[in-house]
Amino acid sequence: MTAADPQAPLKDFEPQHDFFVGIDSDGCAFDTMEIKHKECFIPNIIKHWGLQPVSKYAREAGEFVNLYSKWRGINRFPALLMVFDLLADRAEVQRRGVRMPEVTSLRQWAESETRLGNPALKAVVEKTSDPVLQQALVWSEAVNASIADMVHGIPPFPFLCESSHSCASRSRSCAGRPMPSWSRPLQARRFSGNGKSTTSRSTAASSRDKRWAPRRSTSNWPRPGSIPRTMPS
Repeated sequence: MTAADPQAPLKDFEPQHDFFVGIDSDGCAFDTMEIKHKECFIPNIIKHWGLQPVSKYAREAGEFVNLYSKWRGINRFPALLMVFDLLADRAEVQRRGVRMPEVTSLRQWAESETRLGNPALKAVVEKTSDPVLQQALVWSEAVNASIADMVHGIPPFPFLCESSHSCASRSRSCAGRPMPSWSRPLQARRFSGNGKSTTSRSTAASSRDKRWAPRRSTSNWPRPGSIPRTMPS
């Protein structure tokens, strides 16, 4: 049986208004990014990749990449590689003699795979039995379990409902329905974690994290292994 095409609603969409407004729930409609990364992603990075001796710096790197840099919202696997690269160049990590995991096969997979997610990773693990890819899958599944357990009861951002009503007269929702039809229930809705990776493309700037900023610009979706490494001394 052929799986349903998740992009079908957008492919079949017939414009009826001057504007189309699509709002991603995760991190855009609901303030879920902070709790997901600080309580689910980063603790599992430290646990599953042996970064306990440098947990403080691992947390800083993880928060920077996923929350406070222009890469906020990128796929979890390139983000993980960026965390390793930033930590490898950090002086405090080097002085502690902590080496980052050898993840060459994960880099190669992340560069070549077009659908970076657990199903594709699981398929290549079953095919190759690669231990690094297996470890990445264990980590990723643990992140999903943590999200399902932790991320509950989160309301929409303030003024989301008011903003959606303001857009309603001139636009359609991403589901192809007038925006008020889905925005009204948001007033009482709370986000519940579903174990999926974060996909928001929001950008956040934080003056306290400028020390992590790369020296040169890169593409919006950096290739693992080509990330500018700028670490504080």
